[in-house]
Amino acid sequence: MPDLAVSIQATGVVVAPGSSATFTVEVRNLGTVVERYRCEIIGMDPSWVTVTPASIELFPQHDESRRRPDEPPSVGRFTVSLHPPRNHAATAGPWPIGAKVTSEHDSTGRVVEETTVAILPFGALEATLHPSIASGRRGADATAQITNQGNRPEAISLAGSDPAGKLGFRFQPQDATVAPGESLGARIHLSAGGIKFVGSNETRPFRIDVRAASIDTEPRALNGTLEHQPLIPSGLPVAIAAIAALILGGLAVFARLRSKTPSLADVSASASASVAASVAASSSPSPSPSPSPSPSESPSPSPSPSPSPSPTLDPNTCISGYVWREAYAGDFVCVTPEQRALVAADNAAAASRVDPGGAYGPNTCVAGYVWRVARPEDLVCVTPDERTQVATDNDAASSRRISP
Repeated sequence: MPDLAVSIQATGVVVAPGSSATFTVEVRNLGTVVERYRCEIIGMDPSWVTVTPASIELFPQHDESRRRPDEPPSVGRFTVSLHPPRNHAATAGPWPIGAKVTSEHDSTGRVVEETTVAILPFGALEATLHPSIASGRRGADATAQITNQGNRPEAISLAGSDPAGKLGFRFQPQDATVAPGESLGARIHLSAGGIKFVGSNETRPFRIDVRAASIDTEPRALNGTLEHQPLIPSGLPVAIAAIAALILGGLAVFARLRSKTPSLADVSASASASVAASVAASSSPSPSPSPSPSPSESPSPSPSPSPSPSPTLDPNTCISGYVWREAYAGDFVCVTPEQRALVAADNAAAASRVDPGGAYGPNTCVAGYVWRVARPEDLVCVTPDERTQVATDNDAASSRRISP
C-alpha cells in the first residue's frame, strides 16, 4: 500500500472554453522517510492543464507537537489550473479526470484520485455559399456548407428570401442536427418563377439564413445572386437577321458570277465549232492563181487574224444545284443551299453552345453538342448528325465542282 494520501478539493468546478478554473490536490506523506512528489492530471489534454509547483517535498507524518519549526511539512498542495480552448474539441458536459501523485524515489508509490469537472457549452456556426452567383434558364442550384464550430450539437434550419419575392427556394435538407466539429452540405434549388423567352440576363439577389435552435448561437446570412437567362439571347435575332442578309447577298453575287462564267456545255460547243471550221477550211479547193504582180508593184501582206482567248473556269465553281458552304472564310466546299443555311445558323448560335468552365475552357461544348471540324481549326459546337454531314460534304467536295 502506498505511503501517501491524496485528496482533491474540486467540488462544483465549472469552466467555460476559452477561460480557466482552478482546484487543489492535497498530498500527505504517510511513510517514514522524506519523499518528493509530482502531480499529473489524466483524462484531459495535457495542453489544457497547468500544475504548480512542479514537485513538493514532504517529511513523514508525526506528532505535530514534536515537529521543529524548520522542518518541511508532512502535507502539501498542488494547484491545478484548467484552461480548455474555445473550439469543438472541448465538448460540453461532465469530464471525469484523475489526479495521479507519484513519488520520485519509489516508483510503486503512486495514487490516483478521481473527480469530475464540467465544461460549459457554447455555440458557433460558420457557413459559406457555393457558388455565390448561380445562373440558369429555369433556375439554378447552389450549396450551403455549414460547419459547427461550437462544442455542442446544433439543430439548424435554413430559409431563403429575395427582395422582389419572385424566387422559390427548396432545401435538401432544410432541417438537420450537426455534431461539434462536423460539416453539412445543404443543397439549394433556386426557382426563377417562369421561363424568359427573349431578352438579356436578369439579375436577382437573394439571401439564405442559417439559424440554430439555441438562442445564444449567432445566425448566419449568406448573400447570393441568381442570373435568370432567357431561352433566346437578346443579340441572337439580330445576328440571325444579319447572317440571313449576308447569305442572300452572297447568293445574289454568286448567281451573277455564274451567269458570266461559261458552262461546260458552252465550252464544249465552242471547241467543236472551232474544230469544224478548221476541217472545213482544209477540205475546200485551192483558189486559182492570181496574175503575178508587176515588178513595180510589191505585194502587200494579208493581215493574219488575232487568236481568240480560250475561256477559263474558276476551279472552285460548283456544279448545278450546289453552292459554297462558307463555314469559315475561304470555305469553298460545295453543298446544298439548305446545308449552307444550317451552317450559318450554327455559326450564329456558337456562343450559346459552349461551357467556359468545362475541360477545354471556352472551347468546351455543352451536353449534346460536338465540334464541327469543317477543318481542324473549326471548333464550332454542332449536333453529332451535323458533324457527320459536314464530314460527308468534305469527302464529296471534288465531285461537286466543275472540272476545268
